[in-house]
Amino acid sequence: MSKYPFFLRSISLPLATVLGMALTMTAQTQLLGREAGHPVPWVRPDGFTQADGGNVFALTLKPPAAAPNRPRDVVILVSTAASQTGDYRAKSLATLQSALAKLNPDDRVKLVAFDLNTAPLTQGFVAADSPQMAAALNAINRRAPLGSCDLEKALDAAAKSFAGDSKSARVIVYLGDGSSRANILTADQLDRIVKDLVAQRTPVIAFGVGPQIDEQVLGILASRTGGLVVSEQARVDAGFYGARLAQAVHGSVFWPQAGGTVKWPDGMDVYPRVFPPMRSDRDTVVVGVMKSTAARQVEIDVDGPAGVEKLAWDIPELKSAASNAYLVTLVDQAKADGGRTLPLVDSASLAMAKQEIEAGNRGLAYWARQALEGGNLDSADKLASTALRRNPNDSEARAIKDAIAKKAGGAPVPVGAIAKAGEPGDLDLQGGQSGLPPPDGAAAMKEINESTALAEQWQRDVQNSINKARSLVMTDPAAAAVMIKNKTSDLTAMTELRPEIRDRLMGMLRTANREIKRRGEEFIHREQQRIREEMERREQEVTNEALQHEQRKLKQLMDRFNSLMAEGRHRLAEESAALEARKIADRSVPSAGPTMVAAANRARLTCAYTDITAVRVAAEKGFVDCTYQTELSHVAVPDDPPIVYQDGEAWKELTARRKDRFGAMELSHPSPAEKKIVEALKHPTQMEFIETPLKDAIEYLKELHHIEIQFDSAALKDAGVDELTPVTKNLKGISLRSALKLLLDDLQLKYVIHNEVLLITSPAKAEGEEFMITKVYPVTDIVLPIKQAGFSGGFGNLGGFGNFGGQNGNGIMNGSNQNGNGNPLANLFQNGNQNGNGNQIGNNLW
Repeated sequence: MSKYPFFLRSISLPLATVLGMALTMTAQTQLLGREAGHPVPWVRPDGFTQADGGNVFALTLKPPAAAPNRPRDVVILVSTAASQTGDYRAKSLATLQSALAKLNPDDRVKLVAFDLNTAPLTQGFVAADSPQMAAALNAINRRAPLGSCDLEKALDAAAKSFAGDSKSARVIVYLGDGSSRANILTADQLDRIVKDLVAQRTPVIAFGVGPQIDEQVLGILASRTGGLVVSEQARVDAGFYGARLAQAVHGSVFWPQAGGTVKWPDGMDVYPRVFPPMRSDRDTVVVGVMKSTAARQVEIDVDGPAGVEKLAWDIPELKSAASNAYLVTLVDQAKADGGRTLPLVDSASLAMAKQEIEAGNRGLAYWARQALEGGNLDSADKLASTALRRNPNDSEARAIKDAIAKKAGGAPVPVGAIAKAGEPGDLDLQGGQSGLPPPDGAAAMKEINESTALAEQWQRDVQNSINKARSLVMTDPAAAAVMIKNKTSDLTAMTELRPEIRDRLMGMLRTANREIKRRGEEFIHREQQRIREEMERREQEVTNEALQHEQRKLKQLMDRFNSLMAEGRHRLAEESAALEARKIADRSVPSAGPTMVAAANRARLTCAYTDITAVRVAAEKGFVDCTYQTELSHVAVPDDPPIVYQDGEAWKELTARRKDRFGAMELSHPSPAEKKIVEALKHPTQMEFIETPLKDAIEYLKELHHIEIQFDSAALKDAGVDELTPVTKNLKGISLRSALKLLLDDLQLKYVIHNEVLLITSPAKAEGEEFMITKVYPVTDIVLPIKQAGFSGGFGNLGGFGNFGGQNGNGIMNGSNQNGNGNPLANLFQNGNQNGNGNQIGNNLW
């Protein structure tokens, strides 16, 4: 006899249980395969009896085999949100192409891409192998994955795409991660979407692909609309997913009559409340509670491929199994909202729910143990009680409750659950009350359980780390690599794990590390490409901005050209506008070059024509005036009394005397500062400016000559001159007045002495009334009385000619006498510039 009988039995029990579960699942899979071709529906109940005598159950129902296929109208929704990048995008597009290749020739497809908005890529429904579909595939390949998505808008658009007169069955195929970050779906929104889809008999077939798949949303849509979910798996190519989706498109759906309700036998409370549509290519799962475990029958009227028919299932007697304790938690979750958000699609999703619930229960027991070891009995008791409520046969939670009772000084707390012999909750394999002291071998079993729990905990921890690293690699590949490296180091230091478990987890981490490294390289490549594209975009923006600036400047020059042409300043229009505009056109806008050349030629020709016309008019007028002066010179004038002119010295003395006598009669009275400016303008200066801002050049002259010089900013702005305009001038040995004139003439500016400063302003303002100075020049002492000629009669009042060009006739008469040779033309031009000022006439005569 073995020295360790209980130890061997304790080791063989988990192995036998695992093997039995594997064989059971294999047998069920074979049964599903056999029943798939059988016309009779089948059912499998799974149950658990609670401590209070209540029974919870899960029914797996299978409808009969599918009828012959009919053509399908398929709307394929492809998510192009920001999460669909890299490998996920490649897998999604490859799956799409594979599914299209597997569809029947008589199927019609409409391809729609969506993120925040939907974008139909085909005009209505087309054949899967048509040129229109090939163009749509090219379009979706070029579409950049950006932003978040609105799943509600996409499903509504897909539902509205179907034609009301089509006799083909309708299907929506969804490729994405199930997220709807732009419009978070509530239970009411899902109800509305499902109601609309069921009303028009449209199932949703989903392929979950992405870094974080919302399995609940996809499961709800698939289960409540008669669809299914194709889950992403490791080391499976896109051809498998495409074939699975194409096969699911032709699956038959059995739609419940009377609004989807079914009358269950008395004493059964089933979730979801609204019975979901059923499919011929998968089973359907419902959960609930029942008072009696006796056998019974369920019937439901459905609208299937062959029309309205009645489906019936004979439910055998419900048998409780400790492995089904997870159904307590699952039913409680379904009761909260009537099963609306219960993502139970088929038996595979039921098995996944079992794993998650049992993992959660083990987590509760683990944290209860931690609280117990930390001395927090109240928290440990609450956690252990929750774990026992979910699974009354949880040996770890029961042991914690006993330990709490002992520490509190009381008896072990009875839990009231009797474990049957041979079940996992029976540690001594004898059955009976689990609160009894454990027999020999219980310690070994406990060790195995703890080792198993530790392995499961590390399995979850490693898987969570891998999932987080995969989601992080798209934004920060370095951090994702560090996360995997740290987890590998932690796992290496964990010596309590069994070698085979550690090796398996190490293999997972190594595989994830290679994947993250590859994705990190792709991320770096995409980031570099994005930076290059961003630099090219910015360079293009700078080029466009410069071009727009040149175009604006070109328009301003042409406006100035038109204005100068309208004013008759043709030469200035050519030189300052048309030629400058032509330079800009040659540099930036070649297409405008001919226009600029035409504008310059027009200004040049117009200027030449105007000058020629002015010369012709002046010549004609001059001829007439000269003839007139010639005839006028023939008029005899008696020299009685004779006109006597003083000599030059007398005139000089007269001029000096007049200045001393009448200088005070000027109305202007310059201040000392203005006198200082006048004197400074006479002094010599020097300047050597090379591309020096005008403001700095004026500051230099201001400090050199110790005078105040200011800018008339408003006038300079109107003239289009900036104070920072660069100037280049090299002058020496001339007066400040001449230097300023030469410097400012290049910028078409003037200076005046005003308000005790030398003010730099525009020519238009310098010649305006604001800067005019009034002076009085007395001329009474130099005006000589001249006897008027007494002509009258045929010549009229000949003395009237004395008013031409002079104050009182002295200009003409004196001019004639001055010339001596009788040149009246010279006399005319000389006297015509004197503006009738007697003082100026006197000086000219001198």
